[in-house]
Amino acid sequence: MFKLSRSKTFQVCSLVFIFGIAISSFLPVSIRQFSLYFFAIFIFSLVASILFWRTKLAIFLLIISSLFFGFWRYSLSLPVLSPDYVYYYNERKIDLVGQVIEARTKGKIQKIKIDKIRGFKGKVLVITNLYPRYYYGDILRLECHLKPPQSFKNFDYPRFLAQDNIYSLCYYPEISFLGQNKNSIYFYLNKFKQKLSKIINYNLGEPESSLVNAIILGNKDNIPKFWREKFFCIGIGHILAISGMHIGILATILMFVFIELGLWRKTAFWLSSLFIFLYIILIGAPASAVRAGVMGFLVLLALSYGRLRNITNSLLLALLILLLINPKSLRDDVGLQLSFLAVLGIVYFYPFFNKILEDKIKHWRILDFFWKIFCISLAVQITIWPISLFYFSRISLISILSNLFVVGALPIIISLVLAAFLFYIVLPQMSSLLFLVVKFLLDYIMAVSDLFYKMPYACIGGSINLFFMFAYYLILFIIILKLKKASLS
Repeated sequence: MFKLSRSKTFQVCSLVFIFGIAISSFLPVSIRQFSLYFFAIFIFSLVASILFWRTKLAIFLLIISSLFFGFWRYSLSLPVLSPDYVYYYNERKIDLVGQVIEARTKGKIQKIKIDKIRGFKGKVLVITNLYPRYYYGDILRLECHLKPPQSFKNFDYPRFLAQDNIYSLCYYPEISFLGQNKNSIYFYLNKFKQKLSKIINYNLGEPESSLVNAIILGNKDNIPKFWREKFFCIGIGHILAISGMHIGILATILMFVFIELGLWRKTAFWLSSLFIFLYIILIGAPASAVRAGVMGFLVLLALSYGRLRNITNSLLLALLILLLINPKSLRDDVGLQLSFLAVLGIVYFYPFFNKILEDKIKHWRILDFFWKIFCISLAVQITIWPISLFYFSRISLISILSNLFVVGALPIIISLVLAAFLFYIVLPQMSSLLFLVVKFLLDYIMAVSDLFYKMPYACIGGSINLFFMFAYYLILFIIILKLKKASLS
């Protein structure tokens, strides 16, 4: 390959592919629908690059091929207006029979995602009363008047739903329960998850039980609004979501603990990876957790090698896989953006910050532990604050400090709850005792949240435009390249 190594070629083509998807997401619909032309240019450029492999022209042709591959992949994700698709019947009354793939509560309503609709492709989001409750695997008959989603309060709701291929809403339909589809491992995983939730609710009162359901099982439905507001305002909202930031921080702490116990770095890496894998399976492997697990694994990979060699390619490969599966998530999935940027910050900025005091405090175990948490939080905040400001119109000025007091309790809570699940059958008294300790830790987190929330300017509102955000991340990208170059020299 002309002047570029295979690693550099992969990085360049990957970035161009991602750029192609990003550009496509902003193009007019009339242009994005030229999928056949995009595919033709992609194939032609790819074949030409192979024919001219050892010439100066090859890298240029590969870049063109990667760009139009991004255009083509995004165009394939767009909805097709055809009678085979359920959203073709928007603004009409229709009877549907489908399966519940997700049911969440919000206040006095249920939001139910219906898939595997007989005779149609696509999904429908159903909004209905809180009772009767529906669960994964339920087969329902619906008498719907389908509606297309509408934007509201500066929130592009249609794009938000489109990332999950939902283009139709059904408000308060007539629902008939037809049975359950038990021919899926996810059905039994969801039943197991409900059982774990009942154990939590039995041993903890509110709001502790809602917080644990969010932290352990990813179920945020019942968290009181004022606690959700406090947590997000002071910058610890990530503990309520199984996100890349959540698992990334947990993965880093796991590596630290295992290494401090005297294990080899490689052994600590595999044990931590196994812990995260089992944890994701335990909670039913939702898409957000799987994505977070991929990002968390990359953090472990970086820490296991102790340097940044090949981590860039691993990070790009993970993002490529996620975008090949769902290209709309690049622009519309805030969780993916935050997860990727958080891991990027941990991989590249955490080692830089940690070196500042590492040699001076490494013999002070507790001090070293909290210093690492501080460095992780600082690294994450550097990379995510523009995104947070752009989407949520506010940022926390004390998030680094609040995380310092809270994040250390997170792995302890997770470990205690998992142990309590194990003891629940064989030794229920021990399970109750562990949940009592969990309650104490949660009360501590809520007390800390109250304290920081009352501080002046704990979080401030504001806005940021796309140009400033692009400029910031361009500068950040240049800094990362310099840090990477320094680490490999």
